[in-house]
Amino acid sequence: MKLHVLLAATFALAGAACSIVPHNVPADAPPLAEVDERLELAAEPQDEAARRALAPGTFSGVELAPAHATLEEMAGAARGVEVARVVENSPAVAAGLEPGDLIVSARANGVVHALAWPSEWRELELTSAPGTKLELVVDRAAAELKLELVLAPRAAPAARSAIQRFREEEHAGVVFRTPSEVEARAAGLAPGAGLVVTGLARTSP
Repeated sequence: MKLHVLLAATFALAGAACSIVPHNVPADAPPLAEVDERLELAAEPQDEAARRALAPGTFSGVELAPAHATLEEMAGAARGVEVARVVENSPAVAAGLEPGDLIVSARANGVVHALAWPSEWRELELTSAPGTKLELVVDRAAAELKLELVLAPRAAPAARSAIQRFREEEHAGVVFRTPSEVEARAAGLAPGAGLVVTGLARTSP
């Protein structure tokens, strides 16, 4: 008898809950509802073994903050790369870099590299020989500093960066993600550069 009462009460509560749901649900589909996305491309590649086999390049001890969180920020002008962390007892510490610094440019072997993306810093680490001196222009609390960082040999690969996914639905109707280091370097790009298109809206340009 008690079981029957409990079941009746449960169904009554479920009916009451259903009555709360509005009946005027919008008929228009949300943006990118008809997107064709390949799930095998959207997933993060399982290529850690291949990543660890890549040439490691040099070591600076600089860990950079993500430059852009949205597509709108990617399209905007960027000046410098932000230091999120400096590794203890690293060339970055010896150079005097601190978290929050903005590295505006780096001069290496007589060539000045203006920096706007973390991938540009990683390219310097990958293409420079150990012992290369980087003459840095740094913005620290609106004060300009000039520091010198000497790149050291890298004994182990850099930490793996998590894949980020983006949607652009107002103009192009596209879904994409950041590439893995293996994908980027196979395309001749530095880690963090480029994008992998994983989906397109059927009605997109």
